[in-house]
Amino acid sequence: MHRTTYLLGVETIIFMKQFSQALTVISQHRLLKALDERSQEELAGIANVREYQGAEVLYHEGEDATDVWIVVTGQVELVKLTSKGHEFMMELAAPQDLFGAVFYVECPRYPVTAVAMQPSRVLHFPIRDMHDLLARNHRFMKEVLADTCRRLCHAQDMRGLSIEDVPKRIAGALIYLFEKFGPEIPESRVTLAKLAGTTVESAIRMSRQLVDAKIISTERGKIEVLSPKRLYEFAAEGQVVP
Repeated sequence: MHRTTYLLGVETIIFMKQFSQALTVISQHRLLKALDERSQEELAGIANVREYQGAEVLYHEGEDATDVWIVVTGQVELVKLTSKGHEFMMELAAPQDLFGAVFYVECPRYPVTAVAMQPSRVLHFPIRDMHDLLARNHRFMKEVLADTCRRLCHAQDMRGLSIEDVPKRIAGALIYLFEKFGPEIPESRVTLAKLAGTTVESAIRMSRQLVDAKIISTERGKIEVLSPKRLYEFAAEGQVVP
């Protein structure tokens, strides 16, 4: 009896710690904070917070889409593999980003593979509970719809860029990162190459031209946009505008 009581006490402590961590993330999240206090607490009671190492897979393309995911710390890349085994980054999920929310009812499956780019902490909860929250909270539904539309527009932009030549793909990837992070982009040219669907060598060569033109500057693991106006001009023309 004493041992049973002790184990229940340990389990309660673990649950309360997990609950507290999840509630902190939910109450500060740009979308989930639109929920009322009771809904936030309900969600915290079923959510899980988990740590992933760099290169660890969260889920694979084609698996049943059971959960919605949120990056707390670190970064997660959402990738597709080509028939030749090449990796194409569809999206980069940074802190506060929600991903993996597949809303269609019949046999939902993840359309991409999610991989931690670095040691990352994520929160996830069942997709069925997301459906209930959307049905009960109109403000939250509007926020999620707006976010989903924004991401859909990005996906369509990236699909359009896939038929362009390398300079325009590099420019499109840079603009995506600029609009996501601002002028100081905490990413390497490896990430730039993955987003643009090209080789690292091509990304380095193209970025050197942009550095020479004083449109961007680069250092290890970082890209800084010096002239947003000229970057957008480069994206439109596919070449550096004097």
